[in-house]
Amino acid sequence: MNPLLEAQNVAKHYPGVIALDGISFTARKGKVLGLLGPNGSGKTTFMRIASGQSSPSSGRVLIEGELPDSKTRSRISYVPENNHLYSWMSVEEIVGFFEDLFPGFERQRVEELMELMQLPRKVRIKNLSRGIYNRLKLLLGICWGAELLLLDEPLSGVDPASREKILEGILKGCGEQGFTIIVSTHLVGEVEPLLDDVVFLEEGRVKLQGDCDDLRKQFGLSLDQLLRREVV
Repeated sequence: MNPLLEAQNVAKHYPGVIALDGISFTARKGKVLGLLGPNGSGKTTFMRIASGQSSPSSGRVLIEGELPDSKTRSRISYVPENNHLYSWMSVEEIVGFFEDLFPGFERQRVEELMELMQLPRKVRIKNLSRGIYNRLKLLLGICWGAELLLLDEPLSGVDPASREKILEGILKGCGEQGFTIIVSTHLVGEVEPLLDDVVFLEEGRVKLQGDCDDLRKQFGLSLDQLLRREVV
């Protein structure tokens, strides 16, 4: 089966900084890939390139063999780490806004996830805690029919209760639909149970990649232990 996403020698340079240094990997259809590494390792830079919001300095990212364009972008849902929703809207209003914006928006799934993730319908976005805000971002990201979901640090700065709800949302909202997911995070232990494949980044380079089960068998350690002990 062809990969949904393929990174081919992707590099990104800024003045005085090499954010990505020729990384290559694939994301298999219907699987969850963890893009793991410490802050500053290049995870967000790659996510922006994969979503079409930034261009690589060299190399390329292909979506089923095609370069990112308006067609491929309609197949990708990118949930960034930064706050990007209209702060003056209520939760209910932003859900309605996304429903009008995306023809494939699944209202029934939204209702299920609203209850699962305990989102307050009438509260304005500017008054949400960070944990609730991140739950809302995830719900909006997974409910409009995209094939590839890019989650950039979905658990960063989030309280344990919200982490649990976000992970529940990923499992219920994405796993049942057969999404291909790339989740970037430095909180490896939290997401490890979700992952099928993994790419470890360090200073913009791929340090290790592979099937999660194979790596655990090879090293006799969890993914979290691999990263912490610098075995890789």
